[in-house]
Amino acid sequence: MLGSISDKIQQVREELIDVELINENTKEFSKRRDEFYRNLNENLSRLNKAKLLRGVVINIDFDKIEQECLKSLEKKTIVLFSEVMKISQELLVESKLKGQQCKQFNLYYNDLLSFKKEIKVSKCEMNEKIEKIFFTAIQTWEKTVEQDPKLDNIVKVVTKMKNISNNISSFKLRINQRIDEALYYYKQKTKDSAAIAKLGTILNQDQSGAGQSIISEHKLFQGYSLSLFNEKPRRHDVGYALKSLEDDSVNQTKLRKRYDEFLEIFQNLVKMHLKPNMVLDQLISDTKLIAVNIEHKHNNIQYCYFEAEDLSDKQNYLLQRHAAQVISLFRMLSIGDQKERLNNNLIQVGTGEGKSVVLGVAACILALLGFDVRCACYSEYLSQRDYTAFLPLFYSFGLLNYIHYGTFNKLCEDMINEKENIRQTVEEITSKGSNNTIKNSQRKERANILLIDEVDVFFSRDFYGNVYTPSASLRDLTITSLVNYIWRERKSQLTLNKLQLTDEYKAVSQRFPGWKPLIEEAILDMLCDVKNFESHNYNVSQDKIGYIEQDNFVFNVVYGYKTLFAYYNEYDKGNIIKESLDENISFE
Repeated sequence: MLGSISDKIQQVREELIDVELINENTKEFSKRRDEFYRNLNENLSRLNKAKLLRGVVINIDFDKIEQECLKSLEKKTIVLFSEVMKISQELLVESKLKGQQCKQFNLYYNDLLSFKKEIKVSKCEMNEKIEKIFFTAIQTWEKTVEQDPKLDNIVKVVTKMKNISNNISSFKLRINQRIDEALYYYKQKTKDSAAIAKLGTILNQDQSGAGQSIISEHKLFQGYSLSLFNEKPRRHDVGYALKSLEDDSVNQTKLRKRYDEFLEIFQNLVKMHLKPNMVLDQLISDTKLIAVNIEHKHNNIQYCYFEAEDLSDKQNYLLQRHAAQVISLFRMLSIGDQKERLNNNLIQVGTGEGKSVVLGVAACILALLGFDVRCACYSEYLSQRDYTAFLPLFYSFGLLNYIHYGTFNKLCEDMINEKENIRQTVEEITSKGSNNTIKNSQRKERANILLIDEVDVFFSRDFYGNVYTPSASLRDLTITSLVNYIWRERKSQLTLNKLQLTDEYKAVSQRFPGWKPLIEEAILDMLCDVKNFESHNYNVSQDKIGYIEQDNFVFNVVYGYKTLFAYYNEYDKGNIIKESLDENISFE
């Protein structure tokens, strides 16, 4: 027995001393990198806990082994630190980095970040030193803008900064903030919108691509970016859009006529209402009357020409409609069909042709016509971004209650809880035998319309044909005691029959009389999942078990009772606190 303990400790020692910090687990994905360092930390923790065996295992110097391992890891992190510092110094001297240097910086610096995050017994302060040197270089460039705020110098500085921002992921946000500050300093110095337009023109010609990134990502160039976007409608007119249609049933003559009618009305409205600091109450009111008489309070939408009020071509700085957008919208509304009745439609919009605008306007029109509109997307980020962009428009037309953006899961949740909180209802009935939940106030029923963004993702196996399975959680002290027992005895060949003889099972049965089938089904699922919970991938963050769901990291998804036993497992390892475990003990 003592020999096996000694062998195990020596094995852990060898693993820690021989480990290479740059390996397949740390080169690519942050999840695998963090997990690698988390495992290292567990080995260090085992060595630390093994000190309790000092009086039992006398042939091992536990302190010496622990220090050897820590010093070995420290030496390896110093090597990474030295490489990153060398690259940072290069930036300070040469004012630029090569592509390979950026890759090495990201690799080594991210490793140091994960080391600092996961290795609890080590105080790693190397990252702060790296950041200090790195941003000293950035500050040096910023000072040259203050000393020489001329056009060629601002172009040189912001493109250098953007090249670094685009290639050093860890500092991207902070460097982008510095770029914004430099641009606004230049704007304040010149006090000339034409100078911003000229700066945008030069940046757009930048061969490295950094200039184009600045125009598309930084708010100062929002107007100029729109002017570039508006070049496309002039190249791709309605004729181009109509030729791209692949639906033979469409009456293109009728569709072209509808487009010409739209264009005439659109141009008249722009001519009538477009002015600085305009108020669009009358336009909003007229639009509502055309669609349906809906009374809502609304705020004023104000538009401006961004940085272009004193430019001769300021009309070009107003967001223009693309013919492809208008035709796509027409087809979504079945305009161009023989009978022009609303039907299901599938529309493909080319990259850069404004798909988000098509969906937003379609949602607005359909909501005005009396529908309840749900815009579904696989990505929470994209969905929230688009909703936020159109929020002022929806609010002004009084449509916030009728337009819903969200992931497929979110929209499913909204629909099943539309009349009342279904989970709370189930829990009330199960635990109390009655339902006292508050039902949502009844509102006038509307016909539902679903708009799907990124429809190709919807037809993937992750969505199409799958079912959405919500569950309710039943919590009680008797349930907690029973689950604790199952976890403690998980290696003792537990069966339902054996559990039925325990005091814990009897207490649950007495607490929930009449629910024996539910209890037994839950226990059978637990007995299965407690044996294989480690087979599913999960992450620990913020004292919770989370999962990658589509492209989001979520905490409100569970995989049967595997998630519950993952909580027990991580609690035993010291990665989550007792309160977090207790909150998740329940029957599902």
